[in-house]
Amino acid sequence: MHAFVLVAAITSTLVVAEPTTSPGEAGDDQSLVANGDFENGMNDWISKDNGMSAVRPEAAHRGKLGLRVSDEDDQKGSSLGSRPAPATPNRTYLLRAWARVMTGKEAAIHIQFFDKDNKQLTKKEFNNDILVKVTGGEWKLYSVRGTAPENAAFVRVWLHTMNAAQAIVDIDDITLHEIK
Repeated sequence: MHAFVLVAAITSTLVVAEPTTSPGEAGDDQSLVANGDFENGMNDWISKDNGMSAVRPEAAHRGKLGLRVSDEDDQKGSSLGSRPAPATPNRTYLLRAWARVMTGKEAAIHIQFFDKDNKQLTKKEFNNDILVKVTGGEWKLYSVRGTAPENAAFVRVWLHTMNAAQAIVDIDDITLHEIK
């Protein structure tokens, strides 16, 4: 499988999409994302997209189940977040996920950091969004790294289709690790 490397500097946060070959390289059993393989349905995930995100067998990359995001709304995008996990300020986090776009343009997989009061610290409006865009119809392993801000207390993964994108996307085998 061939993939490309995308590197973009956003403020002080580095966003990297890197090709890799093994979903288990970073120790999936130590992932900060519980149920990143969706084998336990929607347990440990928080949905705010009116059912656009659903666990289905046909969305599985590996195992019996995977996530299918069906965004057919021309104004609203999907929104599914993992349960927040403790984060260490100034440490780097690596997110990996297998994904493919079935129809439509794209989706994004984000690393989001929050402070102790649950205020979001990384997002587009602050010019420090940490994300990788999912494109193309074949399964690919997507990766993105981000450094926790000075006042970070929590980290989570957020899956999102763009507001007007209208896409059907499969995502599976999500892991998030503190790497240094």
